[in-house]
Order: sequence, then C-alpha cells, then structure tokens
Amino acid sequence: MKKTERNNEIVKLSQKYIASELAEMFEISRERVRQILEANGVTIRARGRRRNTRDMIDKIIDEGLLGTQSDASLSDYYDVSDHLIRKIRNSFGIPRYQVEVGCEKCYTNPYAKGYCKACYMLNLRRSKIIDG
Repeated sequence: MKKTERNNEIVKLSQKYIASELAEMFEISRERVRQILEANGVTIRARGRRRNTRDMIDKIIDEGLLGTQSDASLSDYYDVSDHLIRKIRNSFGIPRYQVEVGCEKCYTNPYAKGYCKACYMLNLRRSKIIDG
C-alpha cells in the first residue's frame, strides 16, 4: 500500500475511529496520524468520551448503589474516579456511606471484635466460664 493510499484510508476511517485506534491499525504513531489528518484538513477531536461518561453516570444512578457503599469501592466497581462518584452523589444530595462504629450492645467506641472494652471483657469472662 502506497503512502498516499494509506493516508486517504486514514482520512476516510477518521470519521469512525480515534487517532490511537488508527495508529494501531496502520502500525504508525498517533502523532503521525495527527499529522496526516492535519495535512488533509481533518479536525481531530476526542470522540465518545463525553458520551461514555454520560452513559456511565446514568448506569451508576440507575443501579442505585450511591450511598450504600464507599465512594472508593464504587469507583473501583464502575472503573471511574472517586471524584466522579462523589460529584454524582453530592448532586443528588445522597449522604456519604459510613460504617457504623460502636459496640453492638451499648454503641460506644469499639475496643475489640466490635465490642467496647466493658462488653468485650464480659464476653471474654463468659466464654472462659463456659469453656473452662
């Protein structure tokens, strides 16, 4: 394939593919693709990113998981930034997910195994009496 044929093909395909995909298809650099398109008067734009982000936001909202898990775990699940999750959650007024901290019985600060020190020691004594 001659360079002019390749260049014409790249210009034609630039309507469907982004520069990095064209570079991979023709085994040339993205910069060379940009130069070819610029020489032929084709404007280069990032296509699809905004639409993909909008689709992802709609998916996150539809699944209703905001506020039920931490922003970090949701960002890993959806493969987006923590900032995007926080921005969506705040725009809908959904409070941040918080793990309940405190003793299962008296709701004071935990000491060990989810209990406050007093309840932990009480359970420890009970288990020693039962076991021993």
